[in-house]
Amino acid sequence: VVTDNSMPGMSGVEMARVIKLRSPATLVVMYSGNPPADQSCLDLVIQRPTHLLTLKEGIDRLLGERK
Repeated sequence: VVTDNSMPGMSGVEMARVIKLRSPATLVVMYSGNPPADQSCLDLVIQRPTHLLTLKEGIDRLLGERK
């Protein structure tokens, strides 16, 4: 799952906590200009602005670690 932190209704970190409670093995990546202080439920945080290739490389690295 790739999410931002700033969303209507609930923050991305709140959503990540729900995802991890239901499916701990699901990877959650936050790509945000406003990352949370508590990142314990996130597998990777990439702060914007940055090139989208940085996001791709981070996801590739996470998926490679799971093999």
